[in-house]
Amino acid sequence: MGLSKPSARITGLLSCLAVLQFSTAIFAKGSGGHGGPIGEREDWPCDGCLFQAPDDMDPNVPTPIMVTFHGDEGKPSYIHNSFKNAANDAGFLLLSLMCPESEGCQNPAWEYPGSWYRWRASDDHNPLWVGLQVDAVEEEYNVDVDMEYLAGFSGGSIYISWYMLEFSDRFAGGNFLGGGSQQGSCFAECETPAYFLIGSEDFLINGARKMHDYLEECGHEVLWDEVPGVDHSIIRDNLPAMFDWFSERPYPCNEEDTDSDTGSDTDTDADTDTDTDIDTDTDTDADTDTDTDTDSDSDSDADTDSDTDSDADSDSDSDSDSDGDGDQGNATNDESGCGCSAVGQHSNSALFSLIESLL
Repeated sequence: MGLSKPSARITGLLSCLAVLQFSTAIFAKGSGGHGGPIGEREDWPCDGCLFQAPDDMDPNVPTPIMVTFHGDEGKPSYIHNSFKNAANDAGFLLLSLMCPESEGCQNPAWEYPGSWYRWRASDDHNPLWVGLQVDAVEEEYNVDVDMEYLAGFSGGSIYISWYMLEFSDRFAGGNFLGGGSQQGSCFAECETPAYFLIGSEDFLINGARKMHDYLEECGHEVLWDEVPGVDHSIIRDNLPAMFDWFSERPYPCNEEDTDSDTGSDTDTDADTDTDTDIDTDTDTDADTDTDTDTDSDSDSDADTDSDTDSDADSDSDSDSDSDGDGDQGNATNDESGCGCSAVGQHSNSALFSLIESLL
């Protein structure tokens, strides 16, 4: 016995709604870029920066991204070469930033030119610069905006100790390698997860422990991965497990914070008292060949435990979001709150027309 005409219409309507829900789930997470090539790129999207798109990337499927911050050697080759195989196998885009000379970071007057945390303490620091580089990747590649992560080695881990919390409205988590820096009071808008990977003999392990305990006390999910007998270095064998861990932890605050934002707002409030626990990382990772993984990291770091409270960007709260609503950077909702990106809205219009024809 066949369905009546009203029943058939209802069945068709339910089918369309199922397709609409499925398409929204796909398109709402992607940044929409589709033109980026697969493989490695140098000096993109910024001078001295390194980039890699995974071999099996499908431009129609949103792809997660890991953004890395080098140590005080001042160049991204060591961390990039350490990460690139694991990132490729995990299906992640990999953006390895170089602290920008154009923004005053490669300062020859510093003991370690190219130091992220010294740049942050300087008058030239631009807290929006990192987000702008990720924006450039999003324009060219279809980035999964719910799966944008940070990773810092040594001095880079000190920088992301602040940056991950300050921009927790955009980034879904942070990987701390060989370091970390306890902050002041809890100030992150979102309790993003953190993965600590460090050797038991690393001279920066105390700073990493302090940051771990701070995040735990502030309600963040944290994982401590300590490898016995290893000193100050990136432990490549454990990186696949780190990527797997983050793959299961997309941006955790979408249900609470649904406004759209690029993560480039000018809220530079570090809630003061950002104890940098610098331990003066003199990381001299001498990996100068970006194509050969020589892993000749000659970290000659001298720990002087200077604990220099930089109190940078204290309470400036100058949010300049164009829509003025304190947007959260990982959602792509329109005014209706449906969670549709511009691409998703366009592709769904035909479905709405079909639904109307069935009613």
